[in-house]
Amino acid sequence: MTSYTRRQLFRTGVGALSAAALIHLSGQDGEQPALASTTKGTALPAAGPSVARIERINGIPTFIVDGQPFLINGSHLNTWQAYHQDKPVVDFFDWCQRVNCTAVGMELYWSFIETSEGVYDFSSLNWIIKQSEAHGLKLVLQLYNSNVCGTIENGSDAHPDPVWVPKYIREAPDKYQRIVLPPDCEKLYVSSGPPMCPNDPRTLERERKYMVRLADYLREHDRNRTVIMAQVNNEYVCWVYKGSPEGNFDWTRVPDGRGVRCICPYCDAKWNAGYGGNCYEFMYDSFADYTRVLSDAFRADYPLPLYLNSPGIPPDQIRGYLGKCPNIAIVGIDEVIDPHEPNELCAGQVCRNIAFAAEVPTQRPKTRFFIDVLPYYFVIGLLGIGHLLWDAPPPDRASEDEDVSRRYEQALYPLKYAQSLIARYRGTAQLSAWYALRDFESDYPQSTFVREGAMTRIESLSNRAYVHDIQIGNRMISVRASEAGVAIAPSENVLVIGTPRASIDLKGVRVASVENGQYVGDAWHSMGAFAFEKRADGARLQIREPSVLRIQFA
Repeated sequence: MTSYTRRQLFRTGVGALSAAALIHLSGQDGEQPALASTTKGTALPAAGPSVARIERINGIPTFIVDGQPFLINGSHLNTWQAYHQDKPVVDFFDWCQRVNCTAVGMELYWSFIETSEGVYDFSSLNWIIKQSEAHGLKLVLQLYNSNVCGTIENGSDAHPDPVWVPKYIREAPDKYQRIVLPPDCEKLYVSSGPPMCPNDPRTLERERKYMVRLADYLREHDRNRTVIMAQVNNEYVCWVYKGSPEGNFDWTRVPDGRGVRCICPYCDAKWNAGYGGNCYEFMYDSFADYTRVLSDAFRADYPLPLYLNSPGIPPDQIRGYLGKCPNIAIVGIDEVIDPHEPNELCAGQVCRNIAFAAEVPTQRPKTRFFIDVLPYYFVIGLLGIGHLLWDAPPPDRASEDEDVSRRYEQALYPLKYAQSLIARYRGTAQLSAWYALRDFESDYPQSTFVREGAMTRIESLSNRAYVHDIQIGNRMISVRASEAGVAIAPSENVLVIGTPRASIDLKGVRVASVENGQYVGDAWHSMGAFAFEKRADGARLQIREPSVLRIQFA
């Protein structure tokens, strides 16, 4: 059994340590530059089951979960499997735990909760929460309510369910208004579209009441604060869902490119009242107005962070959502599958938005190719809060691919077991980090992204060794044969290195000891000494498996 295998078995025990044990294990070498709203060094609030929130550490937006900095690195399950309470879903939770995820995303369907008008059954939500807790994962909810990718139900003949909108709304079209397209555009919707109209006050009021009841339930029943964030509806779009002649579905604009708006009586009244934009802007603004009511009502009851996700929303409309909806913290970005820039995630960092890769689809070849560096790009390159994969249906599930799972597991290990330190020191001279930028076509290492505090650079490479130097404080570190990693100096005589693999040369230092272990919050838990090679001018560490090492200098 390798030391990495032993650590994998050990992890559950670390997560179950008592609060007293964590206190006993912390407090070494003054290396607790605790959470602050703007800078490091301020005392931490007491740990415990507090509601998750977003604060700034060193000016960088950071999730705070159970009083500790937290990086969202995980996956959510595809739509057609997520709503079942069966062994494949439990297997997915098992996989997330095994590959070192910190969070899992699961969809929650309005129709499953409000089973008839005013009657609420939260058993499906409770089941999801219990599975998350049993697997040591935090939970991000995707609230599939009245608009999911421009539909109210699944639009595929192969997957006819589920249905998002409650039956009593679906079956009363005269009372609850669905979007009405112009006559020349109606044929572009498949049977599952269009969604509910965002300007219908009766639908809005029913959904608002549901959001309040959901907030009440989480406040009163999610006592361990397992749910850390929720997405409001899913992929608001001003496109239409069009069936191709081959029977496949594709996102497309109306053919003449002019955009389209709903022409129901509610929308006509709003449009004729003097709306000054075009049809495209009208629908975005209507979705934003609708979202504001829902998000304000939810957070008035329970201050959980809320977000939207974007399937390609232009930056000006991201500004519009964030400007109109003060209780929406983030517009996450879908389909970010490549760490090379430019891409939609970096383009979407406008206004007060926070970098979050909300859906990284596993069916994309680039996702699978870059699976070992994308997590570092999101939290190190863009200083974001993290990512969620979208684990596609078979045969494209990452959870059923041994090679993808192994590379993802190894990449996430350092990010999970040094996450508190990473979050505390991002943007300061006490943290340096790196990840390889490979060429997708040739699998050749083109360059390495290097972050040293607030400064970044792209260092060209001429061979497959990924050789580069980084500086942290007054120390120089030479790194080779490493796809990604972080180096943190939490105190003058301590250096922490987390990486899936690397050959590290420490120059101009005297190393007293090296320990292999894990951070649980701020508490360092040693799992034994790590063998290293002493050299006249320093030391060499050959890290052959995912590790977090704590180096003590003489």
